[in-house]
Amino acid sequence: METRHCERCRKPFPAKLKTARFCSDSCRAANGKDVKAGRVVVAMPDREAPLGPPVAGGVLAAVTRELQDAQRTDTALGAMALELARTLDDPMTPPAAKATLTKQLAATLIEATKVTRASTLAGLRSERDRLRAV
Repeated sequence: METRHCERCRKPFPAKLKTARFCSDSCRAANGKDVKAGRVVVAMPDREAPLGPPVAGGVLAAVTRELQDAQRTDTALGAMALELARTLDDPMTPPAAKATLTKQLAATLIEATKVTRASTLAGLRSERDRLRAV
């Protein structure tokens, strides 16, 4: 049996099923009442060990490469995309959250790598000036 932490009281308990989330019926019922009343507090799971480097071919590695290719790693949207990618690669992220995170990452990545007309013109002008100087 796997030992898990209750999503309500955070106490460890032996999980009989791999989908077990609560240690007792009272914690499950209290959580249900909170959800129904709109008092849902999303508790982040405890991390016992820090995450290691990104897995080769993982989401974080791919997003990092894409942002570096677009020279957007130092922008606010780039940082947001990297954080979303880290969260997606985190094994502690609930599977139910991954679909929403994936959609958000896709939208953020599109915005982060979007080339504005002004930056394109500035790049073309600097390339033109560099070639004229030669």
